[in-house]
Amino acid sequence: MDAVILCSRSKSSRLHKKAFARIHGDITVMDFLLARSKRITPNVILAIPTREPMVATYQDYADKYGITLAIGDPKDVMDRMYMCAKSEGVDWIVRVTHDDPLIDFDQAKTMLEYAKEKGLDYCYQSDLPDGMGVECFTFEALERAHHASRSDATEYISYYLRKPGFNVGKFVPDESIQKRARLTLDYPEDLTAIRAVLSSSGIGMGIDMITAAGVKQVLEQNEWIADINRLPKVTVYICNKDYGRWVDQAIMSVIGQTFQDYELIVVDDGSTDNSLFKISQFQNSPKFRMLTPHKTPIGLASASNRCLEYARGEYIIRLDADDMLYNHAIRDMVTYLDENPLTAIVYPDFRYMSETGEPRQKDDGEKYNHPSCAMIRRSCWNEVKYKEGLRHMDGLDFFQRFSKYFGIGYLKKECFLYRDHENSLSRDPANQEERKAIMKEMGY
Repeated sequence: MDAVILCSRSKSSRLHKKAFARIHGDITVMDFLLARSKRITPNVILAIPTREPMVATYQDYADKYGITLAIGDPKDVMDRMYMCAKSEGVDWIVRVTHDDPLIDFDQAKTMLEYAKEKGLDYCYQSDLPDGMGVECFTFEALERAHHASRSDATEYISYYLRKPGFNVGKFVPDESIQKRARLTLDYPEDLTAIRAVLSSSGIGMGIDMITAAGVKQVLEQNEWIADINRLPKVTVYICNKDYGRWVDQAIMSVIGQTFQDYELIVVDDGSTDNSLFKISQFQNSPKFRMLTPHKTPIGLASASNRCLEYARGEYIIRLDADDMLYNHAIRDMVTYLDENPLTAIVYPDFRYMSETGEPRQKDDGEKYNHPSCAMIRRSCWNEVKYKEGLRHMDGLDFFQRFSKYFGIGYLKKECFLYRDHENSLSRDPANQEERKAIMKEMGY
């Protein structure tokens, strides 16, 4: 049996209750998704987490569209999907999320038949607007991925299924309907853009009449729509604590980049020096955003996760407040990730510098996976994140967990300067015993 499995939850951090947002008159995102999913196959399963506060609303939608409501693991989306597919006897799964209300059902059906004909385990679509494509895979492939992922909860299923050992295919639609555009639903601006597309699409014909060809025509006739939710390519974020001597240099190294499609987020984690004064000098810079400072320090790992909640870039860089980027760094790492779509993080080479900024020896990004100045796909970083409350060895812990699931890349070019000084977290004598205990726990 073929089935669409639609995973949804109401507690979305960036756009709360997005599944129930109205996108055209009284028609909601969930109306769109379920009506269009049933055009792919009549077998649709709506998979929600346990303790979902809006379970009654989800049940109403399931009853309205005559579909199955399944309830599963609140954190592990793969387990939730696996358990409901197993329970319902599903052979082929078309995965849909509430981020993508405008899925093209005709293209999805064609892709599903293509995957079966080619004997694939997993198939994904390319070259449609973001938010109109889906992916499909066999239950056997999902089961293998599920068993392999049991050490950690995960929702980023496609990275498991694209690993060696699976027969993976890419379905490319006809060139006449290919279009690069952002129609996925993640931020309030995305909701505005989708509403604009629908209001220009002749939706009176029915919500199941919106196609990739029609959307392409609307976007080409109304170029202003793409500007509504245009996001920066890169988010750089800086977490600062008592680095007032250097934080302005770190910020200036971002502002001076040759690649300018970025946003810069800075948060101060309870500094007692002149950091806030130094940071506030940049508040009028157009790409700069300062989060509300922490009165009580929460630590680098937790502060980083807070910045990630606000990050909008496709790619993310953490720049430590005592380090500096070379002016070509963002450009070169963006190029690397653009050219290597299965790589989720790229570590560049770097050079040490003294406390006063004099360059010292070069070091290898492949030998020393420093979290500062590595560039990561936001979609993947959202999956792993930093371990809350971890005060030391955050980079090593992150690399250990991240490398289990995602492709790692190395750029053999210097991209940043790492400041070596007595006050760094790694050299503070008071931290050494705790660092040793953490490393022992990690198996080092």
